[in-house]
Amino acid sequence: EYKKVCEELNGILKIDPKACKLCGKGSLKFEPPVLYCSGMSCGMSRIKRNAIYYTDAKKQNHWCKTCYSQLKPNELIMLDDGSEIKKQRLLSAKHDSLPTEAFIECYDCKANVHQICALYNGRKSDSNQVFRCPKCILVRRSPDEEPD
Repeated sequence: EYKKVCEELNGILKIDPKACKLCGKGSLKFEPPVLYCSGMSCGMSRIKRNAIYYTDAKKQNHWCKTCYSQLKPNELIMLDDGSEIKKQRLLSAKHDSLPTEAFIECYDCKANVHQICALYNGRKSDSNQVFRCPKCILVRRSPDEEPD
């Protein structure tokens, strides 16, 4: 009966089939990350939005233009993880990223849901474990069964 109601609503409301089954929204954007310069010339200040900066391959260390220009070309730079890199190996980037929330597919209904909407933590969950969205869990649960 639930599926029948959803199909009727989908026809009336023109719900995007790629949207999250739980919240009904497509892409969820997060606040942009705050980046701080790893250099000493600027006093380890914040790298402004849409500014050009330089970073290592793992994107864990960042340098503003001012600090990058003061790095010596042949001198090794110590990174936060203890490794060393030369100036020419640093990558140029623009601070304009907007991270989005990842989707996960329900094993039963094959619908996509945002990980945050389903309270799913990919870092803690077993990779071999199947994912079922909250709606499918409720459908599978018998009426007299207690929640886990």
